[in-house]
Amino acid sequence: MAKGKAKKKKTSPAASNGEMEKLKDRMNRANIISFYLRLFVLQEGAKETDRTEIVPVPDECSGSKFVYELRVEKDEEWRSHRITVGRLGEDSGSKSMCYYVIFGVYQVIKIPPDRLTDFNEYVKSVKKESHIVTRLAPMECIVPKISFIMTMAHALENTRKLNADALEDRYIEWLRKNKKFQKYLMIGDRFCYFMELADNLFLSHVLEDVHDKSGKMLEEATRYPDVIWEPYGFEDRYGHGEENEKLCAAIQNLYDKCETKIKKLLEGSSFSRTVRPYQMKNWFLVYLGDGKIDENEKGLNSKAITGLNRLLTNIMKSNEKTVNGYRRLLREYINKRTFGTIKLQVEGLTTNLLDLLAWLRKKGVAMRDLKPDNILVAGELSDYPLFLRSSEEYKLGLIDVETAVVFKKGKDGKIEKPQLGGTPFFATPSHLFSNELIETFFDDVSEILHLQDWYAVVVMTYMMITGEYLFIKTAQKLALVQRNLQVGLKKKKDLPEVMKDINRTFWLTAIKEFQIRMNAHEKILKTVKITIPLSAEEMFPAEFLKDKIRMLEQVKEFVISQKVFEGDKIQKQFIEAPSEKIRRQINKWEKGYKKATPKKKQEIVKALRELESMKIKMERLKAKMSAYTLMEHMFTVVVEAMFNKEWR
Repeated sequence: MAKGKAKKKKTSPAASNGEMEKLKDRMNRANIISFYLRLFVLQEGAKETDRTEIVPVPDECSGSKFVYELRVEKDEEWRSHRITVGRLGEDSGSKSMCYYVIFGVYQVIKIPPDRLTDFNEYVKSVKKESHIVTRLAPMECIVPKISFIMTMAHALENTRKLNADALEDRYIEWLRKNKKFQKYLMIGDRFCYFMELADNLFLSHVLEDVHDKSGKMLEEATRYPDVIWEPYGFEDRYGHGEENEKLCAAIQNLYDKCETKIKKLLEGSSFSRTVRPYQMKNWFLVYLGDGKIDENEKGLNSKAITGLNRLLTNIMKSNEKTVNGYRRLLREYINKRTFGTIKLQVEGLTTNLLDLLAWLRKKGVAMRDLKPDNILVAGELSDYPLFLRSSEEYKLGLIDVETAVVFKKGKDGKIEKPQLGGTPFFATPSHLFSNELIETFFDDVSEILHLQDWYAVVVMTYMMITGEYLFIKTAQKLALVQRNLQVGLKKKKDLPEVMKDINRTFWLTAIKEFQIRMNAHEKILKTVKITIPLSAEEMFPAEFLKDKIRMLEQVKEFVISQKVFEGDKIQKQFIEAPSEKIRRQINKWEKGYKKATPKKKQEIVKALRELESMKIKMERLKAKMSAYTLMEHMFTVVVEAMFNKEWR
């Protein structure tokens, strides 16, 4: 057989991009830590030449969260400061890479993809988002501020009376004169963007807390150790049926294999005499509950613990079907047990999410990258998570408006050009289309831009309730959509055909996946009842608000039937007036508002009191619908607008 060159293994673009993303993440994290170490040295009044150390704190690291201790030696004394760094929005539609940092205060850092070194250009880019923030006021929006990070590096004098904008301008002018301090705005080789999160929370972190099952799974697996070895008890607790019966038997068989391997591992050592069967069962259950053996396990040294952890990890990996089946059963059981608390929380979160969407609509702004990482939860932190039980106890705001666009036409009759792209799990093909391209194939550019946020709200509603992504296969199609669009434009293919193929591929997958996942969680989605805030009622058809519509009709009939409300204009005013305004009218009449006979005055006050009572009832009557109905309606509206019938 002739020898030839070995074939080079092909790497998929997705895998290659994934590796590049991880490499960038590691480099960014290293640069962020170095930046805060320099800042800490400055704050301590130490010299840049003084000895410094960066010490990882592995016990407090988890997932994408890394904790370090920054140390500097000043005057022969070591001083230290903790810092936490974590990645935000790993599949972000934003071109920048975002991180959250806890360094004294909670903050967000945005690292731009392009190397930005010109200070004037940097200042201009920082101020670019201010028109969106002004438009959305008083909604809380956290955007980059030069003054935020600079107050940590150098305190200016006589700034107490300055408002936020004036303070920002003072620092910018000061930095132009003191250029050496500009490096405290640079991470690595470029200017970056710094935002203060203050006392707010990320919605993504709130959802992690709401749906955290890790500790609860471990507790459930180890608290009732005998259940696995008692088939009847296992089915009584987790449900009857052939599937659970087989799963229980499979777990018992897996333990028998596990016990044999543990004994072999410890054989011949002093530990074999001290380890009891109940200990081996407990180690097994700890791993089934997605935990690991503690390094302080009684009767074992560090070498034995390391060996046991490695052994049990491999056993779990090689028996994924059984292990995952058991863990899924635990999650379902825990979900049922804790659903009452979760239900209240997600109902409130969804109500406030609809309120946010309605405000964006009113202000004519499309965020275009709505997702839990870009939404903040503003409430009293000392009451967290209790305040989540009432939507009125907190508000939702926005973090970073880089991708936002005003979708209402300007004075020139045109709509702002948005930044193209989107986070795959929350985006549609239209996120990749320019305004000109959207205008070619859709009736209303503004509607499409606004409905991009509707799509994201549908996805987040599902995520808040189930703890899962709504679209997985569909999100994977978005990369294919982007590639096909670029190829089509480059080769100057027939654009209508390209658009047709792109939308058919994406939306047929989305519709199918939506139906499958909605059916899988139909019961829980129909149990969750969402209160539609007054601000969002006009976004939904009248049939969803039938109780309020019916009561409004009763108010109209009452006002028209009363002789005291004369004339169309007067009647219209009283039909539309809130209860508070009616109450003021009652007070005026009782104090002799106008000349009238006692009888006439009595009739008017009586009618007004009855009208006030009706208004109060109507105001207290909150429109509600199930999460299932809400999502189904919103998704249908998006599909009807973005998926032309002739493309299907």
